[in-house]
Amino acid sequence: MKIAITGASGLLGRCLLSQMRNHEVLLIGRSMQKLQEIYNDRPDTSLFESDYSPENLSEILAPAEALIHFAARPTSKLLSNYSEYYWKIQLAEDVFKACKSAGIKNAVFASSAILYSPKVNTVPYVESEPIYPETLYAVCKMGIENLGFLHIENFKSLRIALIILSERRGIMLGTFSQQAIRKKTITIYGEGTGVREMIYVKDAAAAIEAAINAPEQKGVFNIGTGVATSHNELAELVNEIFAWGSAEIVHDPSKEEASTRYPMDHSKASKLLDWNPKYTAEQALTELKHEIMASSKLEEMHLKDKSKELTDSPSKDDISGKIFA
Repeated sequence: MKIAITGASGLLGRCLLSQMRNHEVLLIGRSMQKLQEIYNDRPDTSLFESDYSPENLSEILAPAEALIHFAARPTSKLLSNYSEYYWKIQLAEDVFKACKSAGIKNAVFASSAILYSPKVNTVPYVESEPIYPETLYAVCKMGIENLGFLHIENFKSLRIALIILSERRGIMLGTFSQQAIRKKTITIYGEGTGVREMIYVKDAAAAIEAAINAPEQKGVFNIGTGVATSHNELAELVNEIFAWGSAEIVHDPSKEEASTRYPMDHSKASKLLDWNPKYTAEQALTELKHEIMASSKLEEMHLKDKSKELTDSPSKDDISGKIFA
């Protein structure tokens, strides 16, 4: 299958491509340099720099048989004005219209579990319930979902739980792991009784691949583990894995506790996409720790090599001696 992927240089896209085989892939991104840095060693990929204009997208997507849509500029915080999200919805509409023009009927969108509301929806969340977004970010995701269903015949929106991956600074899991690695105090805001459902990035990537490999399926699919971990339990788990239980854990009642992310029912994805998560939170964090340690060792080796180069470099006197010998 010839699959086009927008936003291919993002973390979830990179993980997906590291697992995906037996497909011809068209990778679309805003920077050719970045795409080449990541994927130049993949003979099964074709790289396309795009400004995501309708004309440019139509040309790139013409030979594709399926689409996976990630594209969006990431932000470090939730924005406060709808106008700041509008461009994401416009971009998605341009992508989906280009798909329709190209005759693409099989598409997957990486959406979010944040569309559900703990105030209204029944726990565990199921796809058949109406959604009542509580943030503009969720409204944006809902808008993109609806545009997908409008333009593409077999459109699949995957509402993915909070993803466990290595480069998540500024959120609870990233903050806890950084504090534990540095043997600093792990600080839990509030009482720590809130819960969240998490999924390892490899499981999320596997779900996306399963969805694109089910071309006749369409609709919304919950992608998660169905397991709720309290903020206190998460801090203890991170401490045990990243700091061998040596970090101190404290609560800061003056800070507002992070929002709760209740678990979803993923039985629909299990039945129709033949997908189930493989990693528990403990297994995911343990593998993540090994990745971080390996990355740190590579960086250390690189710095040592650079230092050795400088040490071994001949002085000006040595160079002069060689030139005039």
